[in-house]
Amino acid sequence: MDDIKSALEIAMEKVEKLGEPTEEERLKWTYGPQGEELAARYLKGKLNLVAELSKYDENTKKIVIESAAAILARNINLPKNDAIKKNNRKVMDGLKLLKNDKVGVENVYSKIRFLFNHYAEQGEQQRQQA
Repeated sequence: MDDIKSALEIAMEKVEKLGEPTEEERLKWTYGPQGEELAARYLKGKLNLVAELSKYDENTKKIVIESAAAILARNINLPKNDAIKKNNRKVMDGLKLLKNDKVGVENVYSKIRFLFNHYAEQGEQQRQQA
């Protein structure tokens, strides 16, 4: 009977195998949600992104930017109406503020704009034919 373990004992053994979290993991847990919140407030128009980012030191700023950029990138959608087009423009402007490689970002944006234009033009033709 001694070799039957409870669920708690099994869980505790798994936790012990994981080890201690690194300092970077702790920073991500702490500042990742703050970056997500900054992105959400930026999208709602209630925040100056650059001013808010200046409040963080370099290590935490990197994590905040990473999590904010992830949220912003998830908010790029196909331009089905004017509201989505406006939101896409705001998202792209926000991502451009966050990224250091402005030329690379602009190259990606030109490809996205091409896809959006193709969607708008060809999609409209397809909808009319259907």
